[in-house]
Amino acid sequence: MSLELKLKAAKKASLLMRNISSEKKIELINSIADHVSKASLEICSINQTECLLAKDKGLTDSQIDRLMLDQSRIDAMVDAARNVAMLPDCIGEELDSFLGENDISIKKVRVPLGVVAVIYENRPNVTLDAASIAIKSSNAIVLRGSSTAHKTNTAIVKAIKEGIHSFGLDNNIVSFLEVPS
Repeated sequence: MSLELKLKAAKKASLLMRNISSEKKIELINSIADHVSKASLEICSINQTECLLAKDKGLTDSQIDRLMLDQSRIDAMVDAARNVAMLPDCIGEELDSFLGENDISIKKVRVPLGVVAVIYENRPNVTLDAASIAIKSSNAIVLRGSSTAHKTNTAIVKAIKEGIHSFGLDNNIVSFLEVPS
């Protein structure tokens, strides 16, 4: 799918996100977390291969550490997603109100942005973090990770999309750029 089509699909999915209740967003994020957890062995295997390739390419130990996922790091990612799910829902929150000219009531209310795009490097944990935060704030998201963690990110996004699909929603809520250039 071309970038333009992917962005249009994300925009369409973002319109659906505006109507999802707080309870449904909690359930959706937990579904995603469940699917990432179930895919953890596959994700770790793919990530281990990418870490070895990164070492061969000359990445520093600290860069490889940021890239590396093991079971405990995936468990921490899943726990973080579940924590995001349980945060108070800020969408619809009234921040301020006042009477304007001609006694017109004016309110400042939190609303979703629509589509959020995130570009990140060598930190595949950001894939789940960013998706969870976007969903909690009723947004769709387009992700672009580094080429070094491309296959790991792809595996994480696959699990996220399975979680979305099992919930019966549009998979384009979370999109991933397959070509990291």
